[in-house]
Amino acid sequence: MYLVKLENGDYRPTYEGDRMLSSKVKPGDEIYATKQRNIDFHRKGFALLKLGFDNQDKYTNFDIFRKVFTMKAGFIDWITDKSGAPFPLPKSLSFSEMNSEDFERWYEAIREVISKELGVNNETIEAEIKSYY
Repeated sequence: MYLVKLENGDYRPTYEGDRMLSSKVKPGDEIYATKQRNIDFHRKGFALLKLGFDNQDKYTNFDIFRKVFTMKAGFIDWITDKSGAPFPLPKSLSFSEMNSEDFERWYEAIREVISKELGVNNETIEAEIKSYY
């Protein structure tokens, strides 16, 4: 069910199907909600990665670049191998694996890494991103 927040702080079902679902919720029932990831911000995040990739010469594969820089930004899942030794993997950026708040933190962190690696400030990066999406 999709809800929209109103100016007065209340929530209202967004679509007709959501209104029908909402009518089945009794007053006093609790509903758990999460903020949906913004597809435009997701595209902006990948535009940032593409900008970084296009302006470096160390990595020839975009997916490798994305994974390495995600880990440099501190977004790591630790797994263990057969011997029990820890092994780092980059966190997934998929909608099902990363919520909007974590994606926003990832964006800020990855922008800092790219800024540092390329030697440019965040304002320049933000201005350049616009030409990528």
